[in-house]
Amino acid sequence: MTAEGLLRQTRWQEGSWFDVDIQSSDAALLSPWLGTANVNGEINVDGKVRYENGWINLNIPSLSLLNSEGKMSLRWRPAETQNDAQAHGQQSTASHAPFLAVKADFSRLDLTQFGHFIDDEEMPQVEQTVPTQGVNLNVPLLGSDLVIADADLHFNAERFMWGKQSIDDLSFNGKIRDGKLRNAPIHARYAGSDIKGQLNAGINAAHIDAALNLSVEQPNIGDIAARFDIADDLDMRLQHAELSVAVEGRTLLELMEHTQVDALLRGGYAKLADTYTGKALTLNIDEGRFVTGPDTDTALTLSGNAANKPMALRLNSLSLKAANDGRATLPVDLAFSLGDMRVDASSQVALPVDPKKLNLTFHAFTPNLDRLEDFAEIDLPPYGPVTVNGKLAMDHAGYHLKDLLIQVNESQLRGNGTFIPPRLAGSSHKQADNTGTSNDRPTASLVLTAPFIQLDDFKVDDWQAWQDAKAADQNASEPTAQPKPAMTEDAKPASLISPDGLNALNARFSLAVDEVRSGKDWLGAGRLDWQLQDGVFKLNPLYIQLPGGNIHIDSTIRAKGEMFDISLNGKVDNFDYGVLARRLSPDTEMHGRVSSQFSLTSLANSPDTLLNNANGFLGFSVWPKAYDANLIDLWAVSLTDAIVPTFTNNDPSVLNCVAGGFDITNGTMKERDLLLDTTRIQVKGDFNASYAARDFSVYLQPQSKRAQIFSLQTPVEVFGEFEHFDFTVPLAAILETSVRFTTSPVISPLRWLLEKPLPRDGSDQCELIWQGKPINPPRISPVPESRTQPQPGHPLYRFLRH
Repeated sequence: MTAEGLLRQTRWQEGSWFDVDIQSSDAALLSPWLGTANVNGEINVDGKVRYENGWINLNIPSLSLLNSEGKMSLRWRPAETQNDAQAHGQQSTASHAPFLAVKADFSRLDLTQFGHFIDDEEMPQVEQTVPTQGVNLNVPLLGSDLVIADADLHFNAERFMWGKQSIDDLSFNGKIRDGKLRNAPIHARYAGSDIKGQLNAGINAAHIDAALNLSVEQPNIGDIAARFDIADDLDMRLQHAELSVAVEGRTLLELMEHTQVDALLRGGYAKLADTYTGKALTLNIDEGRFVTGPDTDTALTLSGNAANKPMALRLNSLSLKAANDGRATLPVDLAFSLGDMRVDASSQVALPVDPKKLNLTFHAFTPNLDRLEDFAEIDLPPYGPVTVNGKLAMDHAGYHLKDLLIQVNESQLRGNGTFIPPRLAGSSHKQADNTGTSNDRPTASLVLTAPFIQLDDFKVDDWQAWQDAKAADQNASEPTAQPKPAMTEDAKPASLISPDGLNALNARFSLAVDEVRSGKDWLGAGRLDWQLQDGVFKLNPLYIQLPGGNIHIDSTIRAKGEMFDISLNGKVDNFDYGVLARRLSPDTEMHGRVSSQFSLTSLANSPDTLLNNANGFLGFSVWPKAYDANLIDLWAVSLTDAIVPTFTNNDPSVLNCVAGGFDITNGTMKERDLLLDTTRIQVKGDFNASYAARDFSVYLQPQSKRAQIFSLQTPVEVFGEFEHFDFTVPLAAILETSVRFTTSPVISPLRWLLEKPLPRDGSDQCELIWQGKPINPPRISPVPESRTQPQPGHPLYRFLRH
């Protein structure tokens, strides 16, 4: 350091001057005087001070201080009264206020490094919540005795830095008159955006109050949030923003706590991204507003659209003064609406925001579950309205749902769930093929319990979980080598049970219900468990308790090309089918009992084609009480409705049950047993059907339970397509009936003696048929020992049986 100068009359006054030159390769050498042991860098200061013509002139043509480089000049004219002028030997009788003229040009100015030359231990310390990146916010910006009445200020910096922040091309020109700075133009570039505005300020005894109006073109809000350690992964850009900022205080901390911000946001977008996969919902912003202040809660509001639906978002937090009271986290409330859906959430957030450490409480509502199809890319059932309350926690693995309360109309379900997205890093993001076991699938689980479930709350109308057969046939005809395009706005979401749906994720669902209700019908406890793993769906089981019985169904479905390899097993014991009838028509009186057992395998592309290639067994038995065939549109019901009157219209008997047991081979059905039982007759028959050709034939032979004289008991044959069939009476059956009718006066008395009448109610046989068990042949009534009983090979036995 070299210095020389002159103090006029040993005082700093007119005619005094001072020159200083400081050169150092290491600022740490100043540590004994300034306490800068932790500061390293070059110092190069060449300054000249002159006191002449009433002005103190400081000129630094070359300034290098650590990383800062530039030049500056300063002219200061102290206040002078008339007495001061006379004391200096001047003839002027006019007094003047102090005046400052500053001109500074920096190629680089690092404010943080200037702060290192101040001893922090002598400064007051306070707790600070907002991260400051090494800047001491408690340092007074101006001396307490400094009074600036009038000044001309010109400042330029190609790069202005503090902490991790930097502003490029900063320029400012202003004039202070009577202690006020008015409409001073300011220009800068920050985070790639042009900033223009005006500054109004007042300075009094080191107290600063200022108002800044800025206009920003295409601000990158995500970049700004990352620079201030608010959020690292926010993708948000605006077309235009207008900011009004008012500040006051002596230190940077006071300026921050007393900052009032009101920003208008125009156009642009924000993306709500999944941290794990990178997938995002784009919010197209029409307008928004950001406000905060010392006593004003911080709030961000946005409006626009997303996924072709109107969108509104609001974030609320503390005022600036409350935010800087030393707390470790900040409370944040979120309100988000999309169309007629909405989500409200609250959380305690630490800065910078790490999405993988968020914990929040939320309330969500959608009038219908299918509103979520745009985001799930899966065709969802139209359940609704649906409300969900719970807690969401995030960690390195994914999302964890706790204390869930899901309400669908009157039904309430409680439980927990998880959702583990596929990993973003190292993931190819390619869709798995129909048979692959890609680990890129997300994994979901949901375990729920409910005191009761009202099935009426879960009506699906014409929705179906399966893809329709036409879509399956179309997909099967397309070349499989072509990659599937991403879903577009016009594309339909994949069905749950489709090749795409089965490979969309791995999932597990469990529901235990104390009571299942259907309208006014109360059933019993129920349980539903299913799992989807590597494209294989397993239902294991669906179980519902019934009064006097139960329903138990399990199934396995796996995609095979564009078809499905299906295994379906079930047992329905003593189910009142009036429950189903009343779901279709609440006022119907149709009711009765049905039992069924089935064990089937098939290769199909929809439930409509399930039996086309089926193999296995299907058995059923129905005990009808009140019947309405028009209510159920099934060919088998229509056939039964057409056959029953043929045998009962002219007979006062009561229908006991209808039962059938069928072996199915490659879609062709053949009866094991087929029985229609009334109190007076039994009808048995031969049945053949082809589900692939959708045609059938059935030959039905009635038999009186007790031999009757002059009883026709004419067989009936029905054949045709499932939807269109005809009744005929075969010629051989007519001849057979004629012979039986003619000989009945002779034969019937013999049968009365030799045969035991069939039971009035054949329900025991119906029970055996639906379970696939063989029916024991009717036993011949015992005869007195004095009589000879015909043996099965005896001609009389065969004649009587015929």
